[in-house]
This record gives sequence, structure tokens and C-alpha cells, in this order.
Amino acid sequence: MRLSSYLIPAAAFVIAAVLSTFAAIFSADMIEDASQSGVQSELARDGMTWVDVHAEGLQVFLTGIAPTEADAF
Repeated sequence: MRLSSYLIPAAAFVIAAVLSTFAAIFSADMIEDASQSGVQSELARDGMTWVDVHAEGLQVFLTGIAPTEADAF
């Protein structure tokens, strides 16, 4: 068999792997940004502007110092 009969399928798999990796990274970033902005806007709507929101993957972290202990809960 010639080299080209192996090269074309191998190149297709490599290209598919690279495109899949970039698509996964882009999708993860979009999900994180959407989660963070959605939580932040809901908290701001309820007047909780003291909360800082940070998203990592599917986890959303809320930090901040509440003005009163009741507001913290």
C-alpha cells in the first residue's frame, strides 16, 4: 500500500481531534460565562450587589461580605 492511503485517514483523525478540542474549550467558556452572568444578574436583581460570582466549569462560587448576618443566609 502507498503512504497516501494511510496518510489521509490519519490526517482526518488529527484534524477532527484538534477541532473537537477547540470546540470543547469554546463551549466550556461559553457555559461558564453564561452561568456567571446569569447568577450575577439574579443576585443584582434581588439587591445583593455585595456578592462576587466566579464560575469554574459547572461550579459557581459566591464570595463576599454581607452587610448583615441575615443577608448572608
